Amino acid sequence: MKKQLLFLFIIILPLCTTFGLPMPNGDDLFVTRVQTDENGNVVSVLLDAPQNVTTPIGIINACMNLTFHPNGMVKEVEPSDRNASVKIETSQGEFLVKGPYQFHENGTIAQGWLFEPTTVDLSIGTMQIFYMIGFHPNKVIKSVSLYGEQPRASGLGAAFDAATPNGDFLITTKNGTQLSVQEKIFFYDDGNLQRVRLSRWTPFIFNGNRFLGYEVTFYQSGNIQEINIENRLTLLMEGTYIEIVGPLAFFENGNIASFRSNQRIPITTSLGVISTSGRFWFYESGMTEKMEIPTGTKINLFDTTVEDSLSFYENGRPKEIIFYRSHRENLPFAIKRLVFYPNSKIKVLEYAGNGEYINDEYIGRLRVDRGDLLYFDGNAHILGKCQWDEEKGDYVLIE
Repeated sequence: MKKQLLFLFIIILPLCTTFGLPMPNGDDLFVTRVQTDENGNVVSVLLDAPQNVTTPIGIINACMNLTFHPNGMVKEVEPSDRNASVKIETSQGEFLVKGPYQFHENGTIAQGWLFEPTTVDLSIGTMQIFYMIGFHPNKVIKSVSLYGEQPRASGLGAAFDAATPNGDFLITTKNGTQLSVQEKIFFYDDGNLQRVRLSRWTPFIFNGNRFLGYEVTFYQSGNIQEINIENRLTLLMEGTYIEIVGPLAFFENGNIASFRSNQRIPITTSLGVISTSGRFWFYESGMTEKMEIPTGTKINLFDTTVEDSLSFYENGRPKEIIFYRSHRENLPFAIKRLVFYPNSKIKVLEYAGNGEYINDEYIGRLRVDRGDLLYFDGNAHILGKCQWDEEKGDYVLIE
C-alpha cells in the first residue's frame, strides 16, 4: 500500500505546479516558474500557457516568458501572434511596431520591430528605416536599422549627403569626415548623432597619420569621441614612435583620452621611467592618468614591484598603486594596495597580513584582517576602516 501511494504522489506532483500569481499591475497570471531578485521582486515568470498581460501599450496575449522591472512594470513581452502590431506614438511620429517588445521602467517603449519599412524625419535628415527600432525613456529614437538605398537629406550636426548605388548611406560629420553607413545608427536622447557602424573600412587622418576605422562614436557637439581602428596607427610620443591598436578615444578638444598599444612604451612618471604596454589613459591636459602594467613591473617606491595598473593625479603624483606581492619593507605591516592624497600622503591602505592588532594614538587598538581598508587623515594617523562608495565616487569610513 505504501508503495502504491508513493507512486501516485510522484505522478500527481508535476500536474500541480501551476499556480496563480497576482502582479502589481493588477494581472493574475498562471505560471509554472517564478524568479525573484534579492529584494523579493519578481523579475521573470514562465506562463503555463499564452494569456493576456497588461503592458504600457495595451493588453497583449503573451507567450511563455515574461520579464519585469523591480517596480513591477513589464520589461519584455513577446506576443503569441507574431504578426500582430501596435501603433506607437512618440515625439518623432507614429510607428507600427510588432514584438517582442521591451519597455523602460517608466513605462515607455524601449525597443520593438517595425511592421514594415518606415520613413522617419530625424534631426539629421529623412531616411527609411527597417527592422529593429529603439527609443530613449523620453520617447526620442535611440537606434535605427538602415538597409536599402536612402534618400538625399541634410540637416544640422552630421548631414546625410547622398546615397551610393550599393545602398550605403554617406554622412559628413561636423569635422568634414565622410562616413559610409549601412547597419545601425545610434542617437542621443536629444536626437544628435551618437554612434555609427560603418559599412566598410574608412580612412581617418590624425596628426598626419592615416588609419582605417570601422565604428565611430561622437560627442553631442558632433566632435569624434572614439574610433575603433582596424590597422595600426603610429604616433610620436615623448620622442618615441609608438603603434596604437584597438579603440582610440579623444577629448572634445581633440586631445587623446586613451589608446591601446602592444608595444612597450617608456613613460616618465614621478615613480621613474616605466616601460609598459596595454591601455593608457590621459587627462585633457595630456598628463598620464592611468596605465596598465605587466605584473612584476618595478617602480621607485619602496623599491618594489606592482601589478594591474598605476594611476596618477594631474599633478603627476601617484594616486593608486597595487603591489604584485604583499609588501612590508619600510612599513609597519604588509600591504596590497595604496591610495594617495594629491600631496602624496597615504589616504587608504589595503591590509595584506594574516591578521593582527595595530595601535594608533587616534583610534587606539584596532583589529585588522586581510583585505581590510584603512583610512588615513593625511598625517599618518588612522581614522578607521573604510569602503568604496559608488554613489560618492570615493572611500568612506565604516561607522
